[in-house]
Amino acid sequence: MKQDVKNKVGLGGLTGLIIGGTIGSGIFALPATLTAGANPEGILIGWAIVAVGMFSLAGVYRNLTLQQPDIDDGIYGWSKRLFGDLGGFIANYGHGIGDAVGNASYLTVMFSAFGGFSIFAFFGSGTTWPAVIAASILLWIITALVMRGIHTSTGMNNITTVAKVIPIAMFIILAI
Repeated sequence: MKQDVKNKVGLGGLTGLIIGGTIGSGIFALPATLTAGANPEGILIGWAIVAVGMFSLAGVYRNLTLQQPDIDDGIYGWSKRLFGDLGGFIANYGHGIGDAVGNASYLTVMFSAFGGFSIFAFFGSGTTWPAVIAASILLWIITALVMRGIHTSTGMNNITTVAKVIPIAMFIILAI
């Protein structure tokens, strides 16, 4: 376990990713901008295209898993088998960076929502220092849970997926 931890991103790297992602996440205010300037039909068409893409990607991963059950390390394994060690590394690294940026953006949006309540006004728009510190703490808690094992991370992934889908569904309903 100790040797595995040595080869991972350290405290400074993860903290930098969170701070950079949190501060640079202004693009995630896009839904509010869309509702102010676009009609609901256009927004719904956009979300429908995104949904088709997400379900298609999930279908591709499902088919790859069914057709190649001997590969049990996901994107890295498939890319490594097809493109070699470098291709596997690039796929895994890109996936990890995407996860890090995604986590930072979701946490920024979440603390921005909390900042809308007067009791949590110190979180502001999700990019204040209290929001960055709280987001970092929450992300480290999630990381600790994931490190405990696959069963914990699967349950945590299910909870966070529901937490991500509920705001999107509410946005679509409100847009209609």
